[in-house]
Amino acid sequence: MKVAGHLCGDRSQQFLDGDFSFIEEVYLMGIDRIQINATKDVNINLNHTSIYQARIIKCASQFPSIEFILQYNEKTRLIWDGVLLHPPVLDNIVALVDASCGTGKMLTELPDLRTVFPHLTSFGYAGGIGPDSIDEVLQMVSRVLSSQEETSKTGQ
Repeated sequence: MKVAGHLCGDRSQQFLDGDFSFIEEVYLMGIDRIQINATKDVNINLNHTSIYQARIIKCASQFPSIEFILQYNEKTRLIWDGVLLHPPVLDNIVALVDASCGTGKMLTELPDLRTVFPHLTSFGYAGGIGPDSIDEVLQMVSRVLSSQEETSKTGQ
């Protein structure tokens, strides 16, 4: 079974501030997927985005056996764009489009991050997905995948 730890609030702040001691602790407990939710109660200084980006890449490089899931939304976009746009994007860094930030708000449109971040190896969607919305979300995901296949076939 795969277990994912979610870093929120103080732990996300600790991570962005460059203290990775907690990452090592949870890895030793058997957690090999860590989701970074740098939204609620996290102070992001927009003048430090390149510093945060370097720290994220350093941590992912330091722990190649851990999959780092970056919660991608309007608040965190400037940090993650720098990590995801410039190669090498490490194979253990993935993006999770989640505009809800824990509010249960469902995305009305799913972006295809492969067109935005060509070096990204994996991404997913979250927010507001439940029994009443799963069919609609799967249809949207199917449309994203279909559009990518069509683009690949036509070479565009």
